[in-house]
Formats: sequence, structure tokens, C-alpha cells
Amino acid sequence: MTAYGQQSRIAPSLALAVRVASEKRRKVLEAVRHRRKLIYAERFIGLFKLAVAERQPYRTLGEFLRAAQQWVIFYNTTRPHESLGYRSPEQYAHEQQLGSVPSLTLF
Repeated sequence: MTAYGQQSRIAPSLALAVRVASEKRRKVLEAVRHRRKLIYAERFIGLFKLAVAERQPYRTLGEFLRAAQQWVIFYNTTRPHESLGYRSPEQYAHEQQLGSVPSLTLF
């Protein structure tokens, strides 16, 4: 058997191994991205609970929703974010010339 014949049998096996490794890498990266999203959601919920839900007793649902809306507006416009280099979304949008930060109303 020639060296060329051996190489032709090895090449498909190597290509298959590379494809399998690439697919495993893609799945691992996808799992890491998913976990990162969960961590951000857990952090947001924890901050919300400390800043709004557990801060004081609310007499009505409307009172709670108003406090929640004020905090969400603060969080989405004024509060510095680590992912934005410790700048507020408004500062980041201004520096990047993105226009205004959209707001959210809860009711």
C-alpha cells in the first residue's frame, strides 16, 4: 500500500473528528451563553427585590407597580452597568450617538 493510499483513508477520519470537535465546541459555547443570560436575569431579579419588592410594605398593587416602574426607568437609563464600562445606558447611548434610551411602562 502506498503512502498516498494510507493518507486518503486517514483524511476522512480526520475531517470527521474535526467536525465532531467543532459541533461539541458549538454546543459548549451555546450552553455558556445560556448560563450567562441566566446569571444576568438572576442578578436583575435580585437587585429588583432589594430595591423595590423588599424595601418597604406596599398598601396597594398600584403603589407597588409605581415603585417598580420608577426603578425600572432608573435601571434602564441612569444606573451604571458593568457591561457598558460602568456607564449608564443614557451615557453610553449619547457617546455612541444612538439616540434616546427607550422607556418601559408597566401599566
